[in-house]
Amino acid sequence: MEAIGAQFTLRRFGLLNIYSIYVPPRRGFDPRDVDRLLTPDTPALVAGDLNAKHRLWGCRATNAYGSRLFDYVALNPCTVHPPNEPTFFRPGAAPDILDLVVVKNIPSTVNVEVISELSSDHNPS
Repeated sequence: MEAIGAQFTLRRFGLLNIYSIYVPPRRGFDPRDVDRLLTPDTPALVAGDLNAKHRLWGCRATNAYGSRLFDYVALNPCTVHPPNEPTFFRPGAAPDILDLVVVKNIPSTVNVEVISELSSDHNPS
């Protein structure tokens, strides 16, 4: 997993960690990588291309990474927030959702929207 993050102190909220991550499709999703980012007490938002597909998140199919992330979330106090539409577009392949947001200890609603502003096979969410 590739990750970059920042920690913010918000007046009405306190500390917040935000990470942008990329899980290469052939490397494999390891929930321990996400666990290292989601510390027990600090609220965190982990967003990016996890290559973790699960039908529960609106993906066309469930893959091994998606199953691992689903199992991780079921056992830990965090939630997965998919966008409301596909983020991945490539000629010859059906559009799908590869980009997700994982949230821990954030007591407000998370709304994920797709922004089609970049010339990439991914739209940021």
